Amino acid sequence: MPAPRPYPKEATIVEGALALALRHRARKCYMRKTHGNAYTRSWPDLVGVINTVPVMLEAKTVKGQATPRQLQELRKWHETGAYTAIIRSVDDAEHIITALINNQPPPPVNTDTFELER
Repeated sequence: MPAPRPYPKEATIVEGALALALRHRARKCYMRKTHGNAYTRSWPDLVGVINTVPVMLEAKTVKGQATPRQLQELRKWHETGAYTAIIRSVDDAEHIITALINNQPPPPVNTDTFELER
């Protein structure tokens, strides 16, 4: 039997972020999971709007890397005014969602890699 992972899987991060968004739905927060197919394979995992701010989040494990296509897609969304980031935990999603719900600036992002600045 393999040893348990010391970090969450992407699916766990996405499910946690969606649960947070659902909990805040009455406070102008709506988010959906995108499902990859031939037309959306480089789209971010989570697409939504929080307090009129478009939000595009790509979930990755601690060791996971975004593909060049995913980074290009995040860059396009960012250039048109969306908040874009790679999240590596449910806590990352919570910081982003909470800040935007409360009309606060979301965590800063390195716009070359879309990683949250820590």
